[in-house]
Amino acid sequence: MDMATYISNITASNVRVLTGLTTSDVSDDDLGTLKDYAMRQFNHDVQIEYKDWKVESIDSFRENKQDGSNKIFWLPYYPIGDHNDDGAIDTSDVSAYDIEPDSGSGDSSYMKTTYTVSAITDDEWGEITLSSAPPSDGQLYLTWHYCPVELETPHPIVKLAIVQLTAALVYSKVDIGKAANFKVGKVSVAFANPQFEKYMADYNRTITQIKSKIIERKEFKLTV
Repeated sequence: MDMATYISNITASNVRVLTGLTTSDVSDDDLGTLKDYAMRQFNHDVQIEYKDWKVESIDSFRENKQDGSNKIFWLPYYPIGDHNDDGAIDTSDVSAYDIEPDSGSGDSSYMKTTYTVSAITDDEWGEITLSSAPPSDGQLYLTWHYCPVELETPHPIVKLAIVQLTAALVYSKVDIGKAANFKVGKVSVAFANPQFEKYMADYNRTITQIKSKIIERKEFKLTV
């Protein structure tokens, strides 16, 4: 399965619909830069890294057999996240290696062999395919990021969160130097941008919702 570049499905138009900002306020290029930053921050806020997971059977269907011929393996925590923050869910988001006896050493030493992930067969269910089958006398280890909701499309609540954070970043940018400041004696007072605060609060609520896993897939609707 070819995975999607999910960040390309979140557009400048989405941000403009939500905020009412025009190209006179912020250019599409600047929106794109801020959107990419928001994506990386979102990934940091919601994803969990599973590093060097020792592959074992999950259940009777996802046995994860390491028998020298099997190349299909299942991750216990899914959907698969964006491990390298490139805005896509693809084979670079899961890494694999095997530890096996070094038969050529003549002693009890082991060697590490890195395996190529040839396909993310199903990102929503954590199914991957390796380019070759690990040997039966080794132990396979996998590293990936887990996201509470699906990123590939992306899930509408992912889109909402990234749009909200982008909007907050836009307002922090367009209102630089425009905040109201005054002094009362020796005390300086600065009013924060209310739009920045609004969208940051909206974003934080959405992140809490995602982390709490209180959303239902396919039932959440986004209007931006």
